[in-house]
Amino acid sequence: MPRAELYALLVVVHHVRPNALVHFFTDNKNTRDTFYKGKDRAALAANADMWVSVFHQIDAKQLKVHVYWMPSHTDTEPAKLAKAPQWLKPWHVLGNNKADKLADLAANLHNIPRDQAKPVLEILNMQSLIQKRLVAVIKTMPPRQLRPEAMQIPKKVSKHTIISRLISKSSHPASISKNRVVCHQCKQSMPTNAPQVPDFLATKCCPPEQQWSVAIGNRHTHPSHRLRPYGGVYICTRCGSVAREVIRNLGKPCINLEKHEEPTPGGKTNLRAYAANRPPQGCKGWPYSTLDQLELCVRRKVQQAVDDMPPQYVPDVIEQEDEEEEMTDAENQPSDLAPPQPSLGDSDSSSSD
Repeated sequence: MPRAELYALLVVVHHVRPNALVHFFTDNKNTRDTFYKGKDRAALAANADMWVSVFHQIDAKQLKVHVYWMPSHTDTEPAKLAKAPQWLKPWHVLGNNKADKLADLAANLHNIPRDQAKPVLEILNMQSLIQKRLVAVIKTMPPRQLRPEAMQIPKKVSKHTIISRLISKSSHPASISKNRVVCHQCKQSMPTNAPQVPDFLATKCCPPEQQWSVAIGNRHTHPSHRLRPYGGVYICTRCGSVAREVIRNLGKPCINLEKHEEPTPGGKTNLRAYAANRPPQGCKGWPYSTLDQLELCVRRKVQQAVDDMPPQYVPDVIEQEDEEEEMTDAENQPSDLAPPQPSLGDSDSSSSD
C-alpha cells in the first residue's frame, strides 16, 4: 500500500501546472514522514525510484507541496478519532472513503489469475523460508576468531608522505607544490613521481650564486659539478665525467669529498688526460673545432660566465693547468679551448658516464 499512496502523489505533481500550490491528503503515515525528511533521505528509502521522480517534478515545476496525514475509516471506527488531527473535517473523511473505493475498483480490474500467480507466490514463500533458515544457522554458529594479522592491517603510505619524510631530513628547504618538489633556496624542482627525487633530496643544497649548470638537449647538468669547457666537451674537474651530446653522469649529483668519495676509474683517467691536455676517453676527433659563427658566439658567452665564477669554486687542478698553459707553446694548444659549448646536445664520452 505505501507504493500505491506514493504513486498517487506522483500522479498529482506530474499533472499540476508549474508554480502550483498542492495540498495532498493521505492515510499512509510513512508517505507523509518520508516526504518531510527531504529528497536525500527519500532517495535511500523504500520505493526510492518513485521518490526521485516526485522531487524531480517539484523542483522542475517549482511547486509548493504540503502533505497531510489523516487516519482512515474514522466514520466506521470511532476509536481512531482520538488520533485524528484537529483540522480533520467531515469532507476529508468522505474524500478518503471515495479514494479507497476507487482503489478497490482499480485493484479488481487488474487482478492476476490464480493459476499465474500461484507459481510466483510459491517461489517467494520458498525464498522466505530459505532466508529464515540461513539466519537460524548463522545465529547458532560460534563467534569467529579474527587472526592477529587480519585485525592489524598496515596502512599503505602515500608517495607524498614518503617525500615529506625525506624533505624533513634533507638540507634542501623544499616543499610539495602542485605535484612538484620545489626547493626554496636553490630554486630547483622536479615532479613528485620522478625517480630522482630521493637522490635530489639527499644532495647538499647549493644557493643560486654557487650554481652553474649547462643545458644539453632536454637535460641540465647537476649544479654540484665543477664544469670546465675542454676542447668542445664539458668535464667535471672533481669526478672526471664529460659530456658532449647527451648528459648522463653529469646529470647526477657529483661525488662528495666530505664523505671521502672518489671518482670512478674512468673519471680518474679523464682527470689525468685533462691535466696533461690530452683528449678524454672516447672523444675521437678531439678537439672539436668545426663550429659556425652562431655556435662560436654562444660558446664565448658561456666562457665569459665561467670566467666570472668566484675563485673559490675553481678547483686547484684548473689553476695548475692554467700555469702550464702559459709555459706551453701556443702551436700545441687546442684551437677552441676558450669558447665553451653549451646547449648543443653534448654527450657523455667518459667511461664513467
